Amino acid sequence: MKLQDAIGFKVSLLASSISKYASQTLEDNHSIGITEYRIIMVIAQLNGASIKEITDLIKTDKGWISRSVTSLLERDLITKEADKRDARKVTLKLTNTGKDLHKQLAELAESRHNKILSCLTDGERLMLIELIEKVQRNAEVLTEESGQESAK
Repeated sequence: MKLQDAIGFKVSLLASSISKYASQTLEDNHSIGITEYRIIMVIAQLNGASIKEITDLIKTDKGWISRSVTSLLERDLITKEADKRDARKVTLKLTNTGKDLHKQLAELAESRHNKILSCLTDGERLMLIELIEKVQRNAEVLTEESGQESAK
């Protein structure tokens, strides 16, 4: 099999193209990077999140997230709050400026999403999402099984 025919290569290429398009629109419209965008979206989705929750959800290096969080704090888009249940944990929250930006970013993301999928029918869009989720679950099972085999 040629590299170009491998599912991992095709998915990686697609993800790279989508990220590049997203990065361009984010920089052009809001002077914000893709990692900062994802952090803002997760914090909004969870109504506050720790760095660990963010790294777990978006599967990005903790160091990269920490640097991006510092940038967002400096821009007054997020704040840090001590967790009321666990003093060791810090929860990141959006400031009012961050909430305004989130609203704009969400609208931009929806527009970008629709443009990317505009080549598909509604049925194809639904099928694509279902198939991606199915393959993702299978890859996770195979990874877990492989890890168990390696531990033996």
